[in-house]
This record gives sequence, structure tokens and C-alpha cells, in this order.
Amino acid sequence: MSLNSILLPTVYDNVYGLNMKLNYSEPKFYTGGVPINGWFKLTYRQKKDALVKDWYVYFSYRNPKTHKLERQTPIKAGVNHLKTKKERLQFMKVIKRILISKLESGYVPKSYEQTIKTTQSDSKIENIEKPKTVSEKIEQPPNEIINTNPPTKNTTPTEDPEISIKEAFEFALKIKKQSLSPNSYAGYHGPLKQFEKWLDENEITSLKSIT
Repeated sequence: MSLNSILLPTVYDNVYGLNMKLNYSEPKFYTGGVPINGWFKLTYRQKKDALVKDWYVYFSYRNPKTHKLERQTPIKAGVNHLKTKKERLQFMKVIKRILISKLESGYVPKSYEQTIKTTQSDSKIENIEKPKTVSEKIEQPPNEIINTNPPTKNTTPTEDPEISIKEAFEFALKIKKQSLSPNSYAGYHGPLKQFEKWLDENEITSLKSIT
């Protein structure tokens, strides 16, 4: 599952009327079936076996029909191309931070979007004001304005979110700095900063536009 597909923006609220319960669980890491906090206690063979397996970020989202949290498709986003535990954890933390930001902003998994739209549409139909009877009109308090129309939401789609160029460069340099000598690292740092400056001068802001 790609990073962009899981982080598609949405216009729906975080809390969907479920007694103010969050609609999602905190994203967690799967690290090859071993406890990452006890990594230093593992044997060389155990570490190697763990790194052979897929690592990913996972979370659950509340089904709008059943109101139960359901596990969503794991997010790998290329993390398993990284060879060491440290590199994978750093990258997964970036994924988690962005995912939490999108969930807090109201992200809804695509499998639930149609259900929520249908529910909201039905709710609007039920809330349409019915013609009042004579008695209801008499009982209506004077000068009281009642708005029976539910608040509308902006359903204009936006572009898929992505990691910024600056964030991607900083992450790449951070990984390289751990595995290179200071002289070798400088060979990466200088040209990359020049390239970043060139991108700014040419008003290139999207990571997707860089091949």
C-alpha cells in the first residue's frame, strides 16, 4: 500500500458522533515479530531473521456501520528496502507522524468514504423541515429562528499529500551521516544543499517532479 494512497486528504470530521470516541487507534509498528525495545538482547540470527520479514505501520479505524475498530491495510511505503533496524525505525516514525497528522485532520479510509457520504445524505433528508400543522405554528415561539439545515461540508477534492522536498533531503542526510565518515558525508551534504537551492530558485516545490 503506497504512502500517498493511505494519506489521501478528506473533508470529514475526526469524530463521527460515536459518543466522542476517536475513530482510529494510535498507529503502531510491526518489526518482524520481535520486540523492538529488546533488540539489543537478540542474537545475530534473530536480528537477521527479523530484518528478512516485512516491517510496517498499522492502525485500526472505526467502521461507521458497526462502530467497531477494524484493522486497516498495513503501510510499508518502501520501508523494507532499508537494511538496518535503525533506518527502518526512523522511516516508520516519519510515516507515523504524517499518518497521525492526517487522522487528526479527518482522514477516512477509502473503503468507508461511501458509507459516510450515504449516512450524511440520509441524515440531511431526515432533517428537512416538514410542513407544520396549525397547532405547531401556534406553539412556535415568536421571533425564534430555527435553522433545520445541517452544516454543509466542503467536498472539493485536494491533491494527494506528500513529504516535502526539505523533509526528504533532511531524512536522507540523516541516514547517510550515520554510515559515513565526516569527509564522505560532506561529499553528500554540499551537492545536495546546492541542488536544494537550485530547486528553490526554479520554484520547484513538488517531490514528484524530481526524477
